[in-house]
Amino acid sequence: MAGLAHRLSRWRKTWPAGSLAAVLIVAAAVTLPLVLAGPSTAVPAAVYHAPGQSTPPPIAFQVAGPPLTVVGGIPADRPRCRPRQVTGRAMLRPAADGVLGVVKLSSPAGCNLLIKQTTPTLLGGDGQALAIPAKPNPDSNNPATNNDWAIEPAAALGFHWTGSWCGAPPRAVRVALQQGSVVAPLSGAPPPCRPNASGALITGVTGLPGQPAQAALPGWRFLSARLHLSSVTSKPSLHGMWVDFSNTSQQPVTLIPARYCIGVADTHGDGTDCESLRLLTPGDATVPANGSLRIHLPDQSLAWTYRDLRGPRFTVTFAMAGVPSATAIATKPR
Repeated sequence: MAGLAHRLSRWRKTWPAGSLAAVLIVAAAVTLPLVLAGPSTAVPAAVYHAPGQSTPPPIAFQVAGPPLTVVGGIPADRPRCRPRQVTGRAMLRPAADGVLGVVKLSSPAGCNLLIKQTTPTLLGGDGQALAIPAKPNPDSNNPATNNDWAIEPAAALGFHWTGSWCGAPPRAVRVALQQGSVVAPLSGAPPPCRPNASGALITGVTGLPGQPAQAALPGWRFLSARLHLSSVTSKPSLHGMWVDFSNTSQQPVTLIPARYCIGVADTHGDGTDCESLRLLTPGDATVPANGSLRIHLPDQSLAWTYRDLRGPRFTVTFAMAGVPSATAIATKPR
């Protein structure tokens, strides 16, 4: 794939190998959220269990990861796509509080396709814009992004259509490019009609084929996260991790499939933003109103960073779009 050369994360500094003992053991794990969205709940956390043989939704309908430090190059030396060189298609899929949408564009001309990350316009059968207001993206905690976003002859843009729609069904989507715009036919049903309920369009994220294109849902702003870490094994890896999500709102909050990162850093500030991007859940998970939900995480390998962490303690960070990051402090033996 041409475009940016990239990595998910990088070392802030490099130190001589072998500076630490071969085995790290966590003597204490203190769990502190970076930001709390309100007082913690006393209700015990429900535990998420993935449905048997569950299949995640198509990747373009998943939430992209949080911002990361990346190392990249420059776009390939190709001309910028003109609207007449671009074709596309768009689709809607049911989701919490409305539907999620994805517009996929491509160009056989082999040009650089640059989509503006602005709210798309839905068009009726007559080609006129439907009266659906655009709403600012509330994804302000770790805004979703494809950090390894490159410029290619193909791209996608996600969006969230919230609430209700009682008007004419949309038939197409207009997407703005850096120069001009493209109209793509649309398939899928709009949100169901609920009298006296309003709706809005919220922009998602841009990405390449095979990347997530959704931002965090609006309700995620009511969530806080708390990370637990049991131990560091000799593999080495982080073992026995889970995250408790607390909801301070009066309504349940749905977590749709989203990417998360586990990062590590020593007391000198050296480490990685993200060991790897992983899918939090294969399907939807509900955090109860004024309640909490526990989600267990798989072990995280530290093969690339383990021997270079300095000092007696290091910090483990859980990060995902739309939710304040959470940390656990691991202390190494003397």
